[in-house]
Amino acid sequence: MRTHIKDPSITVIMSTVGGHQDRITAAIKSFTNQTYKNATLLIVNLHPDRLVIHNKPQNIIVHELQDTFTRPVYQIAYILKHIVTDCWTILDDDDIVEPDHLEQLVSLWNVQENRTQAPLVVSIPHSTMVYDDHTEPLDFPAWWMSLFERVTTEEVDHIFKSFPTDIICGEDRWLVTNTYFDKRESDGKRTYNWFRGSGSHISNHEKIKDRGSEVGNFVTTMNYWANKLNARNMPLREITLQVAEHKDSTTQE
Repeated sequence: MRTHIKDPSITVIMSTVGGHQDRITAAIKSFTNQTYKNATLLIVNLHPDRLVIHNKPQNIIVHELQDTFTRPVYQIAYILKHIVTDCWTILDDDDIVEPDHLEQLVSLWNVQENRTQAPLVVSIPHSTMVYDDHTEPLDFPAWWMSLFERVTTEEVDHIFKSFPTDIICGEDRWLVTNTYFDKRESDGKRTYNWFRGSGSHISNHEKIKDRGSEVGNFVTTMNYWANKLNARNMPLREITLQVAEHKDSTTQE
């Protein structure tokens, strides 16, 4: 059986291509406001410009990744091979989490018993979709409402080798339901706010009809690449965090 570590260290992965420059500062702030402190925010910048964050606390790391991959699944596989904390989860660069988001996931993690040889993932299948004029509940064990146990490089290769070759997106839903993990769910509060509004929103694929069909998959692919290329062609603005947002942490440029 795998050793169960309580109060684990966590990497919160945030990938950005610059398509949500109007929302990424609020997303980062929601991380710095977390009540659970044994966590690091890893921002993976896929934009050609260097991502500059002023007043950056030490538990926020920016990794400049040359975007030479063809699909998002290759990016997340690469990132997972470099995770050094006990666990990881996801925070999209346009979303916001409540202050007790990580604390709630860790509370669920800590009470797990009867571990197996499989890596553990705990999920609370409740979040909120935020539109311009209303919100809707989402009841699905998405990866942003899940806490994954770190896996080895060999395990990453084993897990992702079965990812379908004919789709461009969907690695999030596919990974959280992957049978390689020991998946455990529990009820809890909706602490993740998934932005689905207008503006510079890059992942509006749910507006595409017949996404599961051959035509729908093609349109989804074209939509993804068009939004991504448009975002990469825009200059990347610098981000300035207010020192008061993380006054207990040492800051750096």
